[in-house]
Amino acid sequence: HKEYEKTREEFKKTALAKFNKMKTKWAASEKLEGEAEELTSQLDQLKKEEKERLKKIAGLESEIERTQTELARLSKIELEKPEDLAVEARKIHAERADVMTRKLEAEDKIKNNINEMAKSTNQLNFACQDLKKLDDIKNMKMQALQKFDKDCHAAVLWLREHKHLFKM
Repeated sequence: HKEYEKTREEFKKTALAKFNKMKTKWAASEKLEGEAEELTSQLDQLKKEEKERLKKIAGLESEIERTQTELARLSKIELEKPEDLAVEARKIHAERADVMTRKLEAEDKIKNNINEMAKSTNQLNFACQDLKKLDDIKNMKMQALQKFDKDCHAAVLWLREHKHLFKM
């Protein structure tokens, strides 16, 4: 009877040690899930910003087109004074330069957003791969436990299903 009790105690100790290891793996898995969710929300935010920037670019392009149309119209009109024409041309040139500067800035922001989105996507993929590795390790450990001790395996499964009954 004492031998069975000793063997039982040893199994309890090994099961507790394995349970503690699995508990740390579960915590790591939950942390990675949180990181993956955060990266997904960041990616969604970057997509929204990208759409907004595309709208701004479209607005700037239409503004450039309007400016070019106005310039074409003004070039057809003969002004009495050449000085007036030169002043108008300088204004239009300055306005066009301003629009082009804003367009280049918007394009740079788009490139940066695309790079950030690619970086976030890569981070998300790595996090998903890490989660899959953790799940594979967890399943392999459970299979090893089942081969080693079916009763202990059943106890672990029961504990997982009824962990709400225990205080942690």
